[in-house]
Amino acid sequence: MNVAFLANTYHLTRTKSSQFFIDLLQGWFGSVTVVAHQDVWARLPGTSWDLLVAWQHLFSPEELEAFGARTSVLVPMYDDCPLDEAFWVRYRGFKVLCFSSTLGARLTGWGLDCLSVTYWPPVPATQASWSGGLRGFFWPRTDRLDGRQVGILARGTHWEAFHLHGAHTPATAVLLDETSLDVGAFHRSDWFEGAGDYAQAVAQANVFFAPRRIEGIGMANLEALALGMAVVAADVPTANEYIVSGTNGILFDPEAPQPLDFTAAEAWGRAAREHALAGRSRWLASLPGIRGFLEAPGSAVRRRPHPWLTLKGRGLALARTVYRSLKRTMKRGNE
Repeated sequence: MNVAFLANTYHLTRTKSSQFFIDLLQGWFGSVTVVAHQDVWARLPGTSWDLLVAWQHLFSPEELEAFGARTSVLVPMYDDCPLDEAFWVRYRGFKVLCFSSTLGARLTGWGLDCLSVTYWPPVPATQASWSGGLRGFFWPRTDRLDGRQVGILARGTHWEAFHLHGAHTPATAVLLDETSLDVGAFHRSDWFEGAGDYAQAVAQANVFFAPRRIEGIGMANLEALALGMAVVAADVPTANEYIVSGTNGILFDPEAPQPLDFTAAEAWGRAAREHALAGRSRWLASLPGIRGFLEAPGSAVRRRPHPWLTLKGRGLALARTVYRSLKRTMKRGNE
């Protein structure tokens, strides 16, 4: 089976957030051609594709038709796609795999061929420690959820320790001020050498403040839940699809945050780990259905050449190739 997986370069090379799905495709179908979004016109045309999986980026229906795959599957993310019917009805006839039940319900209601799934990562053997009091961790990734909200949420609670990570935080984001906290030890980091250093820093905490207000899947939240941490997240998808507030975590109104009562935080963390274990089992049980959904053709096979669109796409791909070649030549000349 000839399979292409299209994804954002940053996700492919840095966050690796789509790697779990690439691994699934390779296990099911053998070799998978992974293509960065900017390279699709250079690599897709001219090959007969059985399955094309477009991760997050919403190529237009005309582009998907021109790619010529037997089955095209969109994998949108709730935090990065339009939520209006007029946009989505254009994709009737294509298949959509949703990692948000909220988005999946909307698309199904609008007549799309959609399958909603809930991902849970593997649950590690290690788990958060609750001895020695509360220890918070926060890595703000946007200015829509930063120290302004978290400072309010954490107010009125004594923290034995709090770790603020500031790498790749937008310049417009307000960082958490330790003077606003009742905290024994406040740690600030701005760089981790690798993913292992990040994981180690998180594992030393037991209360995890979600890094973003809205998520596509929310890998960081899921990993913290699996560790048995008390996760604090905004009451919006996808966090509120995983967290039952006051049971396996706590949700808050991002527009009007209030100081939270962390008395039951340990109970939330222990319940979170149990939810993660059960969720992982459900995810594994859902895999045959996901594979079947991918293998089945869409309700209407969409293959139209769109010659002018194809010509434009190939022209841009050629220009990009020439630019890269010139850039490499200039770099070698300056060495």
